[in-house]
Amino acid sequence: MIEKQAYKGKWFLPTDADIKFDGNLVFTPENENHLEIHGSLQRHQLDNKGQSIIWGITVSHIKITLFNCRFRSSTNNADTSYSPSFILIGDHFIDEAAIIFSKFICRLYPLDDWISTIHYGQTKLWFENKLILGDHPTVISSLRDNLTLKIVFEKKFEEAWHFNRYVKQEVVSFIIFDTTSQVSFKDYLHLLYVFTSFLSFATGQESFPIGLYFRNEDITKSHTEDAPIQLLFQHTKIKSKANEILAIDMLFTFPLIQNQFDSILKNWFEFYEKHSICFEMFYEPLLNNHQFKTRHLLSIINALEALHRRIRVLTLKNKEHIQNLVSTMLSAVEDKKDLKFLKKRLKHFSEPNLLERLIDFKRNYAKDELQKIISNKDLENTVNIRNYYSHPDEDKENQDYLDIDCIYDLYRKNRLLLISIILRELKVEDEIFDQVLETEIQNYKRTAANTRYS
Repeated sequence: MIEKQAYKGKWFLPTDADIKFDGNLVFTPENENHLEIHGSLQRHQLDNKGQSIIWGITVSHIKITLFNCRFRSSTNNADTSYSPSFILIGDHFIDEAAIIFSKFICRLYPLDDWISTIHYGQTKLWFENKLILGDHPTVISSLRDNLTLKIVFEKKFEEAWHFNRYVKQEVVSFIIFDTTSQVSFKDYLHLLYVFTSFLSFATGQESFPIGLYFRNEDITKSHTEDAPIQLLFQHTKIKSKANEILAIDMLFTFPLIQNQFDSILKNWFEFYEKHSICFEMFYEPLLNNHQFKTRHLLSIINALEALHRRIRVLTLKNKEHIQNLVSTMLSAVEDKKDLKFLKKRLKHFSEPNLLERLIDFKRNYAKDELQKIISNKDLENTVNIRNYYSHPDEDKENQDYLDIDCIYDLYRKNRLLLISIILRELKVEDEIFDQVLETEIQNYKRTAANTRYS
């Protein structure tokens, strides 16, 4: 877990290493980091645009690099303070491009809960006797030819009587990105972002790092395999003790997909690469199941429309007839400016509208029970709500679909549809798919029974 840390030492600019100032660096995960020094780097060409780098050497001879330092304040006694956006403990780097490593180790919230799968306060032993006997299984996914993701486990035991034996356990898990070639700092953070989005999708909770380390076996200057580079960064979600998540609150647990983990994770990374432009649109709304607002339904609608444009090729039955009508209209226009304007406006005239896209998704991705839950009337109301907020029609007589219970019900139904689509795109096995959707549908029915729109 990343915790508050303080470092006392000497601080200086890489371009002016002879001029050093005593000072203290204080890192607090939830708040802004700050460096206070007895002097001023401002007079020594520190860049005010926030792109500067400050180096430090602690009293215990640890090298530190502060990136993107911003000047904060100064005092009458010449003390100054700066705020770095992130900190690397273990070596000096001249810029971000120089941060290249062959291994990236990270602890994530809520990876431990997803792995150990705590259900109703009891531990489900998915490792069975192997875990009790001390075996350390490693889960591996080969994302690319030269890139492997590993989930490595450490375990701690608390003896407790459970089903006639002492088996209560605590699993501590790490992910490791391991590559045969060196990977840049920014590329590692990109890989981490894609994996944390997968973990968020699986658990229904926002995922974030609680410990980041880099290693490079080729570098022996100031850090070795036993002394990795540590990355410190501000994150408002980091807590001293993160809340425990029960399996019942997750979309799916690791034990459920462990036999297909390799292929599912590969498909997730491919899914991201194909749809990165609209990625945030269709994964973040899934995390708001217990914090509903109208904008969450609008986000789901936008996500479904954007996703349909990218994964479905829908041919309208009368598309050819529509295109012929457009061609006839354009052939009668003589003015070149008018013709150019109309061509631009009518370019996508024959594409399916939102309702047709939603019906197509329902027909091809929703299984029998979900087909019954989501009616075409629900999809029509979904479109009406989107249209109301984008261009309201005050003349409409019947706007019952604006009732908050109806909006929430439509959000839950469209969420089920979106989950079904993503699981299909990940090529999840039918048995897992059915189990996940059945659980989500039962959860929906329990809450829908208390509304007028169930």
